[in-house]
Amino acid sequence: TRDGTQIVVGRADLDDFTIYDVASAAVVHRFIHPKSSGCSAVFFPAGDCLVTGTVAATQQCVFHRLQPPAPRFEFTMSTSTHIDSSSVVTDGKHGAVAAMAAGSQVEVVTEAGAVLLKKDFGERLFTSRGTRTAAQLQPGGKFVACVLAERTVVVLLVADGSECWRFREGSHNVWGVWWSPNG
Repeated sequence: TRDGTQIVVGRADLDDFTIYDVASAAVVHRFIHPKSSGCSAVFFPAGDCLVTGTVAATQQCVFHRLQPPAPRFEFTMSTSTHIDSSSVVTDGKHGAVAAMAAGSQVEVVTEAGAVLLKKDFGERLFTSRGTRTAAQLQPGGKFVACVLAERTVVVLLVADGSECWRFREGSHNVWGVWWSPNG
């Protein structure tokens, strides 16, 4: 920027432009510009826009409005200070929503701190790969899938905690659960 407080870095392999705060090295903004190879960017003189382009004569320049970054929010569980597994999605109603697992409990919490679901299964949530994928929110946040003691997958409806689906793997360990992109 003209005042020297921000710098933009273009990356060819990601077709993106990332703006960093020079003093803290924090990412302030990131923009994807397909087929740009991250090769051309300039701050608008007023400092409120970034213009990105490409080396291709047929590609258009893109104007990106530079708005203040969204406020940071932190997710915590009401029952534990140590979180074994977490998953974050946006649900269109509450903004960012997180599913978190600790021990035998799972909670689904909004970015505002409202608890949408709190359930104790009475047995530890973990996979044979550890705990990283023991609780996964469905894209859109309607369901949460949980792995109990390496062998059982349970899907709960976030709205009321009711069990929608349960599968017990007889002789093999469950390595994790993941939703398809369309949920």
